[in-house]
Amino acid sequence: MNRSLFLSACYCFFCVLCAAPGVSAQDNAMASLKPTFGKAVLMGHLINQDIGEASGLAASHRNTDIFWTHNDSGNPAVIYALSGKGGDLGQVHLTGAKNIDWEDMASFQWKNRPYLLIADVGDNRAKRKTCTLYIIEEPALTDKKLFSGEVSTQWQINFQYEDGPRDCEAVTVDVTTGQCLLLTKRDNPPQLYTVPLFPSPGKTTPVIAEKIAVVPTIPGPDLKDLAQPYGKNRSQPTAMDITSDGQTLVILTYKNAYLYSKTLHQTWRSRLKVNPEIIYLPPVTLTSLVQREGLCFSSDGRWLYLTSEQLPTPLYRLNRILFD
Repeated sequence: MNRSLFLSACYCFFCVLCAAPGVSAQDNAMASLKPTFGKAVLMGHLINQDIGEASGLAASHRNTDIFWTHNDSGNPAVIYALSGKGGDLGQVHLTGAKNIDWEDMASFQWKNRPYLLIADVGDNRAKRKTCTLYIIEEPALTDKKLFSGEVSTQWQINFQYEDGPRDCEAVTVDVTTGQCLLLTKRDNPPQLYTVPLFPSPGKTTPVIAEKIAVVPTIPGPDLKDLAQPYGKNRSQPTAMDITSDGQTLVILTYKNAYLYSKTLHQTWRSRLKVNPEIIYLPPVTLTSLVQREGLCFSSDGRWLYLTSEQLPTPLYRLNRILFD
């Protein structure tokens, strides 16, 4: 979404939110089950002031309580490491990569090795013929307990959508199927595409992203949303993550997050047709969650972490609730 236009409306957006608290009848109808995650708690703000457009978030599979993020389009091809409270743990440059429009990232393990995927998939005007997913082995801490230097991509996936360009900001990796999942932002309803995590060796032409599902179950904007500047955009997906067992998927929008859990033999095509659990997120303020675009599970699935574009950049945590 256009950053300058979004910011110009923030004050009005905030005032309307404060004047009309609560959730809609549509939301209430979808929240009949006990919540899986609790209230979002502010853990801190990102110390590194270079992270002004945090557009993706991923939990480390190599180190406990370490996370990775990156800036939006036009910035250097750099990923930043941070602690669970927003502490600065350094940065790493991706050689051979370019940040055309990085919009999300994911972490995963394959054959006991930790990897990060950086998704160069943003396309506001739906004009890009080819998008790219960069996969790197997750960097290791230096002797100074910081991250630094450069890392080369292990492989990259150049792809095209089967039915023409799409804008996308929500990407994750399902290691149980060996697929990358991509959820479009500006389609109504959003469309779910997939590309293989490991394209055929020696393939030089772009991989085709196949549409496997539509997602009609993310609530559209209600009357209160539509009364706000850019309120029609509040239901657009901006991030996505999946647990390591491939059974739980979370989708972030500018408004709330939505949790889908499936059985072992169920497909995402069928599960995404059934209403999710709503995860209610803190309201937008003038200095917090102005443009929420980063969300991930902790590596063990016990927590959800949330961040947003614009300084000061907050880091929130939601804990998984266990019922007897």
